[in-house]
Amino acid sequence: MGKADEADAAEVRRLQQELQRLHADLDGLDRDAPGRAEQLLTVFAATERLLDFEDQVPRRRETRLRRISSAIVYVAGAAAAVAMLVSALLMATGRASLWYLIPAVPTVLFAGGLTAAEHRAPVQGHRLRAAAVVVVAATAGLIVTVIAGLLTSWALAGVLVGLIAAGGLWASTPDHDEAGVTR
Repeated sequence: MGKADEADAAEVRRLQQELQRLHADLDGLDRDAPGRAEQLLTVFAATERLLDFEDQVPRRRETRLRRISSAIVYVAGAAAAVAMLVSALLMATGRASLWYLIPAVPTVLFAGGLTAAEHRAPVQGHRLRAAAVVVVAATAGLIVTVIAGLLTSWALAGVLVGLIAAGGLWASTPDHDEAGVTR
C-alpha cells in the first residue's frame, strides 16, 4: 500500500471515528431533548461525508495508477522512437535495405500516435493503453533486431501481429470516462 492509499485509509478511519463519536453523543440524548434534531442532522452530515469519501477512494486510486501507466506509455513511446531512429541510421548508412521502411514507417507512426494520444486519453483503460504502447515498442525492437541481422526477415511477421495486437488493445479502451472519474 502506497502513501496515498495509506492516507486515504487514515481519512476513512478518521471519518468513521468522528461518526462513532457523534453517534455516541446522539445516544446520550433523550428523544425529547432540545438539540437532538440538530445532533441528528450532524450525524447525517458526517455519514454523508464518510460515504462520499469512500465513494471517491477507488477513483482516486485509479487516477494515481493512471499516472504510472502514462509514464509507461511515454517511456515505451520513447523506446520505440529510439529503435526506429537506430533503424533509420542503419538504413541511411547503407547497412540495411530501404525495404525495411515498410514495417518501420507504420510502427513509428503508430508509436507516435499512441504516445501523443495519451495526453487526452481518459483515466479508464489506462492499463490497456500502456500495454498497447509496450507492444509497439517491442515491435520496434523486433524491427531493429531484424535490420541488424540478429533475426531472419521472417521475424517481421511478428511486426504485423504486434501492430494488430496493439491496435486491438488500444481500440478496446473507452474513449471517455464515467461520470466522476477525474484526471
